[in-house]
Amino acid sequence: MRGMMMKDLIFLKNKYRLLYSLLALAIYLAAVYFYQEPALIIGMILTIFFSISLAMPLFMQDDKEDWLYFSSTLPISVKEWVLARYVTMGLLLAAITVFNLVLALVFSLLVSGAQLGLYLVVIGLAVMVTVVYLVILVPAIFALGINGISMVFLVLMLLGTALQKFAPISKIVQLQQLSPMILVLLAVAVCVVPLIASIQASISLASKKQVKTTK
Repeated sequence: MRGMMMKDLIFLKNKYRLLYSLLALAIYLAAVYFYQEPALIIGMILTIFFSISLAMPLFMQDDKEDWLYFSSTLPISVKEWVLARYVTMGLLLAAITVFNLVLALVFSLLVSGAQLGLYLVVIGLAVMVTVVYLVILVPAIFALGINGISMVFLVLMLLGTALQKFAPISKIVQLQQLSPMILVLLAVAVCVVPLIASIQASISLASKKQVKTTK
């Protein structure tokens, strides 16, 4: 599995040039500098949510190279390959989340009136929404191919619209008042259990798809 992760990470390293990554970082930091808290909150949500999208070229490359068929000739199980893909996407999410945590901490130390608690809640919610995106996205790709990406994104857009209507910012701010234990249990219910189910579904779908490609 480690070899599969290294393959994915090396591919992404070559896909996303350092210059473009630094340019995107500079734009993000400049927006926070000029527009302060609103830019920070929007930036945290967008960068965390779209961190998963950074892995989409991996699935496109799999389709292009007919990886499912090729992997059947290698001493690699479908389970190892699928788990490696989830871990790779998890590493992308974790890296961008840590960056935003550091940025939120620095911002709260440098800017008077900054609400670190609010930023932590926003980051936590963004991570949970992103995990939900991941949970739905990966099985959809194995079931429907690359077309599954657009379908899942449409579903999430509808869910986001509904969330914005029924859970305004004022209610999100109130989450700061919940105890850490309740927040942890909420995170487990929203993220961990569905993630396990998603991994199992992806392994099953990928295995069936591999059998079809080798016939």
